[in-house]
Amino acid sequence: MTLSVCLIVKDEQDVIGRCLNCVCKFADEIVVVDTGSTDGTVAEVKKFTDDVYFFQWCDDFSAARNFAFEKATCDLVMWLDADDVITDDNCEKLNDLKTNFGDYDMAVLPYAAAFDGDVPTFIYMRERIFKRALNFKFSGVVHEAITPQGKILYSD
Repeated sequence: MTLSVCLIVKDEQDVIGRCLNCVCKFADEIVVVDTGSTDGTVAEVKKFTDDVYFFQWCDDFSAARNFAFEKATCDLVMWLDADDVITDDNCEKLNDLKTNFGDYDMAVLPYAAAFDGDVPTFIYMRERIFKRALNFKFSGVVHEAITPQGKILYSD
């Protein structure tokens, strides 16, 4: 299966390149939605993808993420934040996951939410990858999430 990675960004020039360097190792498509950057974020993103879209910010993270998902064209969609970093080991796991996704509807993966330097101090499971054809949608204006449903793959 193919994988679209979707991000929403605003003024992320300092971190987006690091994120997209990782994403290039496993994504078949990178979709970036800018919500009003005034720095060099868009120029940095265009080094990695031409799939850059603009979304008028309306104080609703779910609306922006859902807009990004609508632009995706691959079999699977994954969301990331601009400051996320995927280790080489996890890039390999994601490539394997694409190959073996099978009849799952979504994948729930570990999400490192807090760090002490480079060491994660708080990790929990989050919904991260979905079959695009099933039209999963985010809800919640802030701290947006997709309600897990269907056949779920829990992976490391």
